[in-house]
Amino acid sequence: MWLRPLASAPQRSRESSIQCAGIILHHKLSELVAELINNNIDLQFAKKELESTYIQQILMQHNGNIGHSAKALGMHRNTLSKRIKDLKITINPDEA
Repeated sequence: MWLRPLASAPQRSRESSIQCAGIILHHKLSELVAELINNNIDLQFAKKELESTYIQQILMQHNGNIGHSAKALGMHRNTLSKRIKDLKITINPDEA
């Protein structure tokens, strides 16, 4: 039986930080979902708005560069281009 080596102190600290960030994210999302439900926001609309906003934020971080944005999102640039078109997102690098 192989044993997994113990993580180094910096690695444990990073894993702990990621775990804390995950807990905070879950809490914030839970609050947002409760607000959406209370305001009768439909799931399809909420998903579309989340994806659109997420992509817009990544595009702003990368000054509208689709190739860099696609890499940050973990998708092919052609896939991102199609999502931008489908979601009717306008790219304005001046706003970044």
